[in-house]
Amino acid sequence: MQRLTSQELKDIQFSILKKIDAFCKEYGLTYFLAHGSLIGAVRHQGFIPWDDDIDISMPRADYEKFVSSFKDETVSIYSLRTVSTCRYPYAKAYDTRTEVYEGSFKHMSDYGANIDIFPYDYAPSDDDQRKKLVRKARFWQMVLKVKLSRVSSIMTLKQNLIIAPGRVLLAFTSATTLARKIDKLARTYETKKGGKMGCLVWGYGEREIVDASVFSSAIQMPFEGFNASVPIGYAALLSSMYGSYMELPPVEKQTTHHDFTAYWKEPKNLK
Repeated sequence: MQRLTSQELKDIQFSILKKIDAFCKEYGLTYFLAHGSLIGAVRHQGFIPWDDDIDISMPRADYEKFVSSFKDETVSIYSLRTVSTCRYPYAKAYDTRTEVYEGSFKHMSDYGANIDIFPYDYAPSDDDQRKKLVRKARFWQMVLKVKLSRVSSIMTLKQNLIIAPGRVLLAFTSATTLARKIDKLARTYETKKGGKMGCLVWGYGEREIVDASVFSSAIQMPFEGFNASVPIGYAALLSSMYGSYMELPPVEKQTTHHDFTAYWKEPKNLK
């Protein structure tokens, strides 16, 4: 197999983003750039220079419609709704011409080069109720992360001391079962529509839960010469998640934190 270059990986992810954007516009769905991709758009008008992925989010209702209806010749959806053995409580849109070798798993994954798609769910305005919901979600996220991890040299001693016994205790519990539990918990206020909204299935916990008005509409912002969607309240969201998000991190932290390698299934050039 031929390994993807860093630029090919970015090109694939950017191509997937543009396809999702077109699909959402055609069917009236909303998506937003998220996490580092949102910072990248605001601060760099594209990828963060040392980053190598794209994250997007969708309000839960649009997320459910998207993962169940998106179709493309070279892009498939890996999610709890589309793959019975999905290991995550969020979705991945991946290029079917590629494969990903995950270092933490030490084998080829069930998907190729991809972008992550996170559902954004409602949460209660009441501080106590919201914190209780977030604590539950974070606990099960931690359990799933232990299940998905392996003892390795890239982990700290403390992490390895948690992972080793944790994987023994979780030997008879599948990652899919844990992912479905997180997914169900995140949808607690799906019909109640609380005053807060954010990512309850993964991510940054309380820092990513903000006033629902932040996501009331989308505006366009340049990303690698393409106009992508960002939440109208992006400044409030980024300030809550990262603090002074326009400031560059120290040079030693300007690195990617992903542990995977992507390959073409068959040698070819990206078209």
